[in-house]
Amino acid sequence: MLLQPLTRQVLFQRFSYTMPHYGKINHHTPLNTSQFSHLGLVVQDDSKQTLQFYEQILGLLRVRDNNVETSYESSDAARDFFDLQPGEKFIVTAFDDPRSCPTHFMEARSGRLYIVSFPKNIKLQSHFISAQPGSLEMCLYTYRVQGIKTYFDRIRASNAQQVTIIVNNEFVEMSFSFIAPDGYFWTLVAKN
Repeated sequence: MLLQPLTRQVLFQRFSYTMPHYGKINHHTPLNTSQFSHLGLVVQDDSKQTLQFYEQILGLLRVRDNNVETSYESSDAARDFFDLQPGEKFIVTAFDDPRSCPTHFMEARSGRLYIVSFPKNIKLQSHFISAQPGSLEMCLYTYRVQGIKTYFDRIRASNAQQVTIIVNNEFVEMSFSFIAPDGYFWTLVAKN
């Protein structure tokens, strides 16, 4: 686990099993690693509207939503990882690629999105100014989609903000960007 001022990274090693859709080791890299397999967002949302955006508008498959709270008192690791204070807690919801299967572990695909939801009564410092394009920290999330115009229409009709037009990006891929209702910057790229 690597704790940085504005990011948290967890590196794990997979051994003695192979998942067909879960990243391929690149043996030509210095560390013989695969791609990122999970990513996460931290939000403050008691209403769960953020979760609805990722499920209904982006079409992600909700695979973990058990409303189990992790608290300062119940998790030593969470104390360090999220700088929890006594009495503070959060809930984790996970989303997968829509082609994954929530009931068959071996059908999971790489790219799980974890959303860590803190209640509104906890005072969290906003770091969105450091998490936007042009910053030196993690600044945007990219999602490759099929049928980009359908996504564009759904996102434009949602409560997302600063939705750009669809343009060709620097790799000549059709794409557009927006700020999700939770404040995170996203770019959707058309799958060829």
